[in-house]
Amino acid sequence: GYLPGVSRAFEDGEGEVAFDVALKKGAGLEGTVCLPEGTPAAGAEVILVTGDHTPFIRNGRNENKRDSVFVETGPAGQFAFPAQADPFLLMVLHEKGCAQVTPDDLSASSKVMLQSWGRIEGQVLLGSQPGADQDVQVLFERPSATGMPRVSWSCNAASDKEGRFVIACVPPGPVRVCRNIRISERMGRYTDYTPVEVKAGQTTTVTVGGVGRPVVGKVVFPDDVKDRLDWQTLDYHIRSSSTEGPSQYWAFKMEPDGTFRADNIPAGEHCLYLTAYGVPADARMYRGERIGSLTHPFTVPEIPGGRSDEPLDLGVLEMLAVGASVHAAALTGKPAPDLKTLKLALAPEAIAGKSLLVCFFDMDQRPSRNTVLQLAQRAQELQDKGIVVLAVQGTPTDEARLKDWARQNAAALPVGMIPALESKTRFAWGVRSLPWLVLTDKKHLVRAEGFGLDELASK
Repeated sequence: GYLPGVSRAFEDGEGEVAFDVALKKGAGLEGTVCLPEGTPAAGAEVILVTGDHTPFIRNGRNENKRDSVFVETGPAGQFAFPAQADPFLLMVLHEKGCAQVTPDDLSASSKVMLQSWGRIEGQVLLGSQPGADQDVQVLFERPSATGMPRVSWSCNAASDKEGRFVIACVPPGPVRVCRNIRISERMGRYTDYTPVEVKAGQTTTVTVGGVGRPVVGKVVFPDDVKDRLDWQTLDYHIRSSSTEGPSQYWAFKMEPDGTFRADNIPAGEHCLYLTAYGVPADARMYRGERIGSLTHPFTVPEIPGGRSDEPLDLGVLEMLAVGASVHAAALTGKPAPDLKTLKLALAPEAIAGKSLLVCFFDMDQRPSRNTVLQLAQRAQELQDKGIVVLAVQGTPTDEARLKDWARQNAAALPVGMIPALESKTRFAWGVRSLPWLVLTDKKHLVRAEGFGLDELASK
């Protein structure tokens, strides 16, 4: 008949402390669960959700019963819990519906009305073809109120050979339906997001995918780092480059030989991102050091009718190893490697007897672009000091596209590029990340490498 009371915190060293407790009269949590038509709901599972006890509800069932506090309603639909001192929610599950109850809801009325489950059915399409044996997921975007415990929801189903699926026991409200692709034994990624509004007691029909076109290609991993890659944490995706609205992402599965196929990519500007990690040094760590990356922008042309099964082939893409050069000797104090490997339109007399500042960059990476833009602004100032600034695209790209970008953004600098699949060139220059600066003296001996632009004056 009394509410719980919680003391203040007692600190070490307080000595003997007096603490008087004055409990207050109060009732526990009581109520009656009713079916959507208003009759008592017998056998409903009422879960007490607190910060210490949270349910995981998959397809209408509590999968975390071992760590949950719950009771089942009797024939009259009644339930009861002891009074609670901390924030709580009540989650009610029944074969005919569900309900989420806040303390304010329970104070306003002890009658809990179930909402009928919604139902989602539809088809997965990969282009115009049925997507068989796909894991279809329902994602919920329902943030909990500040300070309140959280309920985790999951609804999923596997598509049949015709790509069709049915997901019952979906709580009403806005959701996103998508495919879940296992890109490794330890990692999965969502793709083909389709927003829908689920209504109580109704079936919502949805098509997942079936737009755009497939994008194919092959990623080549440099031999210098291939044996150090942790294939289980290789992370990659395609992202829309559109500036309108939130970014869109697409997942795909890469085969052991580096080939890949990403389905349902719509027309527009996109970019493929890949990050590779080494094997963790400690078994308790999820990932090791970052040792490679790939950034490849591409355009999917407009598609008549909005869908095509003709793949867009990106060709062979080389991952840039950003950590392999830690195994090579430092360049500082040694002659700079041959500039001829960097495809710079530069006469020998233009650099004879002058210091060189070589900036390796990636025009599709914001920090790189900013560094090159700042160097372009300072090119004359540095030239007056006897320093020639050279900008070198450090990742494979279309040469015409690079020239167009340089003309618009770095016209004051000679701009070159490392030819595709020439990882040895990057290793020779010790490029560990982008942007990467290398400074030589007038005899072209390397005096500094891998420093920030803010350190240039001191170097």
